[in-house]
Amino acid sequence: MTMTAERRRIRSLGEVFAMPILLGLLSAIGLVVALLGDDIWDAVGWVGLGIPLLVAAWYMLRPTGR
Repeated sequence: MTMTAERRRIRSLGEVFAMPILLGLLSAIGLVVALLGDDIWDAVGWVGLGIPLLVAAWYMLRPTGR
């Protein structure tokens, strides 16, 4: 079982944690906006909280190719 060169490449700290930090910030902003705002801000909060869930579901449900 061999690994491709892309899988063996050492990634920087920014490459590893960029997307989790972005999704965490989006969740936190969505939560604060949904709790403090009304009307249109509730919709913005739903979007902010829904995008990380959609990303997680996509990664969980995609085929692994093995």
